[in-house]
Amino acid sequence: MKMKRLSIVLAACAVLLIAVDLLWAAPGDTCQEAVVISIPSQLPYVTNDTTCGRINDYDNTCLGNYDSGEDIVYELDVDVDVRISIAVTSETTWAGIALDAVCPLGSMGECLGVAASTANPDVIEDLALTPGSYYLVIDTWSAPLCTDFSLTITRDICAAAGGGSEYISNVTVGAIDNASGSDAYGDYTGQHTVLTTGEQYPITVALGDAQPADVGGLWVDWNQDWDFNDAGETITTAWSGVGPYLKTITPPLNAIAGWSRLRVRVYRSDTDPVPPAPCGDTTYGEVEDYLVRVVRPPAFTQISLNSTQSVIRLTSVGGVTPGLQILQQSTNLLAPGSGWQNILTNIAPENTNFWLVNPLPGRSFYLIKNEF
Repeated sequence: MKMKRLSIVLAACAVLLIAVDLLWAAPGDTCQEAVVISIPSQLPYVTNDTTCGRINDYDNTCLGNYDSGEDIVYELDVDVDVRISIAVTSETTWAGIALDAVCPLGSMGECLGVAASTANPDVIEDLALTPGSYYLVIDTWSAPLCTDFSLTITRDICAAAGGGSEYISNVTVGAIDNASGSDAYGDYTGQHTVLTTGEQYPITVALGDAQPADVGGLWVDWNQDWDFNDAGETITTAWSGVGPYLKTITPPLNAIAGWSRLRVRVYRSDTDPVPPAPCGDTTYGEVEDYLVRVVRPPAFTQISLNSTQSVIRLTSVGGVTPGLQILQQSTNLLAPGSGWQNILTNIAPENTNFWLVNPLPGRSFYLIKNEF
């Protein structure tokens, strides 16, 4: 009877301990209390945290020996198809990270991505995720038992690279005029140019070590959804021969204003499939990425004047006045274009008087707001 009572007491204590543990669990302590990150709306995601004081809850996972310390769990809630990279910089070289669609994580060889070595940072690159929930665990080798760390999650565009031989020796479009050597992949997103929707921009791509069997392609991510799959984003896949390759880029009127990625690719058609695709690797050739800043054409508001008026008073056109211009029509044009004189620029404050000296009779004046 005493043994039975003791068993009941011990069982009750165990339940109580579990309840207390759940009650005091901090965000990230367990799968059930994981730190939630919404993907892609919270990207880029950067945080500093620690595994110290969180207990070693999971020690039989795909991290192998790197799941022996205290661990922290993040839940990645993915809304759309997305590619991401995860990097963890820790205070120790004995940290590991792993991502899986289940929690606790799967066993060795079962996770979607693992980075567990003495390298610092630990990085999982180019993870292709579909909508759903995923679990990221950060852990350590048994010594030390825990670590402070910095976590960075960024969104990726699809990876692409060539393998040498022919390469892209120069790209010229707008303000971009980039000469380069042979690389499997060239990240030139530090170089950019401005493109206005509806306008035409010639692009020239010159090749080095060119071969008759060479082919090339050009893509722009107009809607900024981190892929080149949408209508109008394939500018051409018809380039062939030794070049130089020529094309005209016309940003569509529905392109999203802001920064978009432009990708150029060249490779040999006798070693890899045609037509060219924006993603993936080829045996030969090269891929280069650039940025373009898409802007919309100015919005025009006509200001009617007669020959006796010499002052314009602005009262917040569209609620935005910085950067406005006033143009005077010097010929009878129906819309602003050639033949316009720039009278005033960089108008900043609202409710300000602007004097026009001897305004021409029968001419129109326009207030222009550049929309970026």
